Amino acid sequence: MIGTPDTPQGKRALELAIINAFFQPHITAAQIAVAFSTGAKKLHAADVQRIWDAAKESGDLPKINRPAGGPKERKSERARA
Repeated sequence: MIGTPDTPQGKRALELAIINAFFQPHITAAQIAVAFSTGAKKLHAADVQRIWDAAKESGDLPKINRPAGGPKERKSERARA
């Protein structure tokens, strides 16, 4: 295998791919880490979580448009037993 150094563009491309994988349904951070790991760079679920958290803080993740009356708007009330 040819060892190539990490370039800033290569790192950013990997981050963007991981950020876009955030929106795939039923996929965990560990599965994404395995998918993007290479022989030269092994990712872990914590690395994927760190990238997602940084993207949330910097505003790289787009807003999710939730339908009206969705889970965030409803308030559940429990009856006392």
